[in-house]
Amino acid sequence: QLFSNEGNQIVEKGVTATTTKRIVVDVSEQKLYAYDKDILFMEEAISTGLEFTPTPRGTFSVFKMTPSRFMQGPIPGVSDQVYDLPGVPWNLYFTSGGAVIHGAYWHSHFGKPWSHGCVNLSPENAKKLYQWAELGTSVIVQN
Repeated sequence: QLFSNEGNQIVEKGVTATTTKRIVVDVSEQKLYAYDKDILFMEEAISTGLEFTPTPRGTFSVFKMTPSRFMQGPIPGVSDQVYDLPGVPWNLYFTSGGAVIHGAYWHSHFGKPWSHGCVNLSPENAKKLYQWAELGTSVIVQN
């Protein structure tokens, strides 16, 4: 069955999304784990933020999902580096400051830090995660 693109999905104000799914981002291992209750759905190598643009630590939830996005920097207060990336695929937003789990077609350095604070997966793995995830999925970013 072909993937049906439902477009952008956003948790509306005052609405609480409920799901038993959670994503664990282990920065020291450069790995992402996705679980539904205690069942492991995915374990993949990732790239998190570089030293001066770290991925935020803590517990969050996916509040917005977009199948594609144009990303540009610099981001005031985050990074002064310039980048221009059209069509960034399979975006799971988990902080209002712009931290996103998404596919990265411009590098293949998964397993070591490489981003401006986002969590990068290969486009293929990002698509699998995006299709599995739901609004409200917990995102735990730990060392």
